[in-house]
Amino acid sequence: MHLFGVVVSLKTLISRFYISSYRLSCLLVKPQFLVALVNELADGGKSQVARMAAGLQLKNHLTSKEPTVRAQYQTRWLSLEENVRLHVKGMVRTRLTK
Repeated sequence: MHLFGVVVSLKTLISRFYISSYRLSCLLVKPQFLVALVNELADGGKSQVARMAAGLQLKNHLTSKEPTVRAQYQTRWLSLEENVRLHVKGMVRTRLTK
């Protein structure tokens, strides 16, 4: 095998590792993290940039364009305690209606 082939193979492995580790980290989101994100989003005293970043992270942890990942996220959402789900939904609704 040529050096070029080894480098391409190594880049492919590294890329797959990062994608896999990212997906795993997304699946292991703690409820406290979602609550912190939604609290940041709803806090009108925070900068617009901070609130937008929190909203984007919240969206990325709750939905996906890929159907299999979306199904996993929905299962993860339903496995959260009801009080966490209600808090997140309530804070998002409150922020959207302001």
